[in-house]
Amino acid sequence: FDLTLANISATVIVKLASELLDTLTPDGALVASGVLHDRRVEIEQAMDRAGGQIDNVEKNGEWLKFEVRPAAALPARPR
Repeated sequence: FDLTLANISATVIVKLASELLDTLTPDGALVASGVLHDRRVEIEQAMDRAGGQIDNVEKNGEWLKFEVRPAAALPARPR
């Protein structure tokens, strides 16, 4: 898919990170939301392990939304 939306708990996003990213075309994007801000690092680590690169994170109150792309689709970001 060009776009996959997942508004589910952080636990499920972490568990299914690889499967969610596998639904994407090479230029596709995953939008994962419904994540409390204190679970941010878990999501970042899970997406990294699954081969995803977080392109953007937005905060709304205590909730986060992640925009993730397959790592091969983005140029490497300086750290």
